[in-house]
Amino acid sequence: MAAGRVLAVIRAAPGGRARRDGIALFVCLVVLLALGVAAVSASQTVSLEVRMARNGHDGQLALQAAEAALREGERLVASTGFDPSAPGLYGSSGFGELDPWSRPDTWRSGNSRVAAPLDGVAEPPRFIVERITTGVGEPVFRVTARAVGGTPHAVVVLQGTFTLSPRDGGRAAGSGRATRLSWRELDAR
Repeated sequence: MAAGRVLAVIRAAPGGRARRDGIALFVCLVVLLALGVAAVSASQTVSLEVRMARNGHDGQLALQAAEAALREGERLVASTGFDPSAPGLYGSSGFGELDPWSRPDTWRSGNSRVAAPLDGVAEPPRFIVERITTGVGEPVFRVTARAVGGTPHAVVVLQGTFTLSPRDGGRAAGSGRATRLSWRELDAR
């Protein structure tokens, strides 16, 4: 019994085994806390990168759909001609008037043409065609296309100007092929 009391006194004494067990427990808890914080941080980083990749994919999908609609507008005028009374086809805007592509109601049905949809887009792309008066030579047309990606939040608006290269000496719309003069991306607000 005296030996048991001696062991109990040794264990309770400063620098004994009981104190070392407490320090080891504290160090283990600190290491576990650091590992937990690192794991949470890593999972948040991966989640953010996945969202960024998805948004980038949506933007690329919207860009491809808008480019396809832009080309469809060019082909429409080059193959069938230009009738400003048809839906989605506009004559030149007057001085001080808003361009058709900047009016809020333009992209609703009936005021624009629906292009062939691509797989994965939230809604089919739309386009309008305007005849721009230059006063010189061949007519110039402006095609504006609006498309969304996989979600309606990824919106791309492209605009291109083109002229018709005459086929068989013809100079009228519908008698040649489109030659793109310029291309730009507009702010999609």
